[in-house]
Amino acid sequence: MLNVRKRDNDLFEALAAINERFAKLQDTLGSAMRHSIVFSGEQTDSFIKVLAIFEKNQVIRSVEEWQVAQTARNLAAQDYEISCSDVADHFNTLHTLTHILYQIARRFIVYCEQELAKYSPKRTHFSNIQ
Repeated sequence: MLNVRKRDNDLFEALAAINERFAKLQDTLGSAMRHSIVFSGEQTDSFIKVLAIFEKNQVIRSVEEWQVAQTARNLAAQDYEISCSDVADHFNTLHTLTHILYQIARRFIVYCEQELAKYSPKRTHFSNIQ
């Protein structure tokens, strides 16, 4: 399909948007994880230590899993001529990794609700506003 549509700008703009959204999801999740560690008072001097904390708390299954997603994200930023089958493999991988990032995000929300609530200021009548 990609070979036949290699001059289809709409298709490749959509694929570029998928890459961009995947990268934004991982970047945002990573930033939120880093901020939550700071908020909890933990000291870390590298993101790998942040990941280790979240691996220990079962938010991520492994540091390696996060790094695989990061590698896929970084490869998407490259603008090399590659085969259509490689492009298809890349987007199939992103599809799988997106589901993994969603699972991490769900576990991260639960972590924040359980662990960070103790660091929050006392609830006031404003807490019930939605």
